[in-house]
Amino acid sequence: MSKKVKIFAIMIVGLAIVIFVVSSLVGKKAQVAPKSTSPLTSTTGVVPLPGANTSKVASDEFSALLSNIKSITIDTSIFENVAYKMLRDFPVSLGSDIVGRVNPFAPVGTDIGGAPTEGVYIDTLQSGKVTSITAEFGAQVTLPDTIPVSIIFEYGTSDTFGSVTAPVTVNKNGTTLVTVTKLLPETNYFVRAIAVRGPLTTTGNTTSFTTTKK
Repeated sequence: MSKKVKIFAIMIVGLAIVIFVVSSLVGKKAQVAPKSTSPLTSTTGVVPLPGANTSKVASDEFSALLSNIKSITIDTSIFENVAYKMLRDFPVSLGSDIVGRVNPFAPVGTDIGGAPTEGVYIDTLQSGKVTSITAEFGAQVTLPDTIPVSIIFEYGTSDTFGSVTAPVTVNKNGTTLVTVTKLLPETNYFVRAIAVRGPLTTTGNTTSFTTTKK
């Protein structure tokens, strides 16, 4: 082998050694992780889930608020307000005015008469427009047909009543209102609506109210 070839081979080997050493040094430096200044990276290198700290803070605040609640007080003065006592409920009947057979399981043709005499429903509403001596009674009436029904109201200072209004005749579903007078101031009254059709009587629920000061 000539002298020039030996020198060239030595240079190639030397260059390969230098490249190997440099590559090793660069690899070791890359393995050392720099300290992160990002708020998303912890000292352990674990990145927390988004919103994790926010949820914990919100939970701690809610727990603190609950611990500060000693008692709850409900203001019931609204029930003594005149405007509240003047409020009325005016329900609306839904569905057909004509109700089906009284007993849908009975054989066809065995219903009594041509028009049912049962199926009358009446609901006594809370009295409204209450003053010291007057009040307006109300009833929600549901009929199975258009045969007239008489609506009366029993009322008195006890649940045995004692007084009754003049009858009001209705022949369709809806609200029936009757105004009574000559009541006693600051007195509690009981009211009950009744529907009368021939020998049949349907009694509604009982409500109460108190007249205002004179």
